[in-house]
Amino acid sequence: MLIECQIAFCLHVFYYVCSCTRCQWFFRRKNFLGHCLTNLSGRQMRVSMKQPGDIPIVVHTPIWVESDRYSVIENPVCQEIPLDIWVNGAVYATLMRTPGLERELAVGLCFTDDLITSVEDIQEISCERADDSASIGKVCLTLPGVRAQDVNNPSPVKSSSGALTPRQRLDDLRRHSPAAASQPTFDLAVIPDLPEKLNARQVLRSQCGATHGAALFDRHGTCLFCAEDVGRHNGLDKLIGYVLLNHIDPRDTLLMLSSRASFEMIQKAAKLAIPVIASVSAPTDLALQAAERLQCTYISFLHRRGYFIYTHPWRFGLHADETGQVSHLVVDG
Repeated sequence: MLIECQIAFCLHVFYYVCSCTRCQWFFRRKNFLGHCLTNLSGRQMRVSMKQPGDIPIVVHTPIWVESDRYSVIENPVCQEIPLDIWVNGAVYATLMRTPGLERELAVGLCFTDDLITSVEDIQEISCERADDSASIGKVCLTLPGVRAQDVNNPSPVKSSSGALTPRQRLDDLRRHSPAAASQPTFDLAVIPDLPEKLNARQVLRSQCGATHGAALFDRHGTCLFCAEDVGRHNGLDKLIGYVLLNHIDPRDTLLMLSSRASFEMIQKAAKLAIPVIASVSAPTDLALQAAERLQCTYISFLHRRGYFIYTHPWRFGLHADETGQVSHLVVDG
């Protein structure tokens, strides 16, 4: 057993040291880490995040089909379980999410839903275990400044299928979200490495491939925190909650998302006045309108070979005129 643990540890370290596409594919395809997560007696093991809280992985045994060959393998699968968020003694929301960072998720959701403006608005917060489970199933918050009708009638701007028109959404966003800091103090040199740095911090995704990630970087490209969840909105709420609970100033940071940027994702990030948002996937038109209005620089299709800067390129010292000519601005700091 000792030898098995040593082998598992070495493979685990090598997986994160070597982040090239070929090795990443090889490890996941051959399921080395999946075998290492389960010991000889078949008991499940847990993957520890490099951040507060553990995230459990359930090991399943599907049949692997490759051409005309079949085999049963042990495959780690990410858990998805409900979390009830109670505010002032009433259920505010039930989220299907990845276990871990429950306090951060609850605080982030309350912040992006305008129930609180800072952690000082929280009188008390507690977590309760779910029935017959080692995971947190309930987070209770006492918010003295929140009325009962606010808990019973949460904000309708929650998903892409909401009832508000685009104009109403943008107007509501401008009223409730501060404009991003205006200083163009960022260096384009830090941008290309962000996806690789995000991947390196997504421990659960490397095992299961089922989660979205949201990572916050300082202006030099150093990762301050990364949160994962099966829901991309939940992952961002976890990160926002962590920022609030740890009193991190987000006004000089960059947000990197593993998912596309919808209006809701821009909306949540705008609550913290994060000046730069980057993602590997495509944005929606409404998301770009929101980023433009809130003076947020949005970068998309971020890959090694290049990327698009959709809004406010001046933050990186760039300007495009009406003829399509791009010039460099003088950037201070």
